[in-house]
Amino acid sequence: MSVAEYPSRPTPQKPPRPEQRPPEFPRAQRDFGIDALRGLAIVAMVASHLARPVLEDHPLWLRAWGSLAAPLFVTLAGLLVAQTQFRKGRPLSHYLTRAGVILLLAAWIDVALWDLYPFLTVDVLYLIGVALPITALFARLPRPMQNVILLAVLAASEILRNVCGYPAEITAAFIWEPWREVFDNRWAIVQQWLFAGWFPLFPWLFFSFLGVRLFQMRQTCGPAFPQRARGLGLGLICLGLLYGMRLPTHFFIRGGYSELFYPPTLAFVFVASGIVLFAFSFAGAVWLKSNRPLILLGQCPLLMYVVHLALIHWGLKSCFADVSLAEYIVLYGSLLALLVGLAELVDSLKRSEWRLPFVVRVLVGS
Repeated sequence: MSVAEYPSRPTPQKPPRPEQRPPEFPRAQRDFGIDALRGLAIVAMVASHLARPVLEDHPLWLRAWGSLAAPLFVTLAGLLVAQTQFRKGRPLSHYLTRAGVILLLAAWIDVALWDLYPFLTVDVLYLIGVALPITALFARLPRPMQNVILLAVLAASEILRNVCGYPAEITAAFIWEPWREVFDNRWAIVQQWLFAGWFPLFPWLFFSFLGVRLFQMRQTCGPAFPQRARGLGLGLICLGLLYGMRLPTHFFIRGGYSELFYPPTLAFVFVASGIVLFAFSFAGAVWLKSNRPLILLGQCPLLMYVVHLALIHWGLKSCFADVSLAEYIVLYGSLLALLVGLAELVDSLKRSEWRLPFVVRVLVGS
């Protein structure tokens, strides 16, 4: 027998040193499809926020396009909470810390951009900040209990709005006004947090919880997820349209914002949930996972949110007003190109060896 025919002896392996041991939870590859969907939500959000100060007449297609941003964005936030909980087992303190940073950022936007007292109007960052720890607790519940809570959120939103009404305008107070103005409107502010603000807890918590269920559905269905998500999404869209035709609702244009969720009726929740399911069914598609501009926007959503609001408020609003639809589309494309360029710079920064502070890491999404 030749030497080559002898089986090789196994090489003894040294046990890894403590600092080399694998982590308790394996590190998963980043889901670029989810990043791209979040980038798509930002693209829709910019359309709505830019139209408010520069475009006089908002066509229905633009109102519908802008209305998809918030449901998709909030649902993605809930899905990422469930994903982090599943992969890393973060304690509740992790979500409370991030919620604190997001709430402080929301308060800064109210004061610096709008000259308003913070914590009154319940813009989308307030919703996400409060929803993070609540959704983390929701993700730990058994699924039958989750179903009960989802139905309860929808029921509570309808009951509160039908009993108390839904105002056409938001109650706010400028920072130069006395604090008594806020105190005198305390019940209106409670109502805004519950059901009447920009993004009240009822029914918008439903979308954050929906993100948890979507993550669970992707885990259990595996390759069959896209087909099942599209079927369920189509059913929800049909249900929402039938509900809306049976109980038609007048939608307000609040403060120049023309999305189709003022108020957020059950019909809107069903239709928006169905469209979100359709969008998630394409999260694994190659054409979406390879779309670099959307991925870059979706990897730093908080920064994109703050920057686009600042550019519109401190720049574009004073330079453009009552433009034509064609001029608006040019402005819209230019603003998106600027944001993508900024996202490229942020991506280069995150790839560097610099150790960024925690608050900065939350802002840029690292």
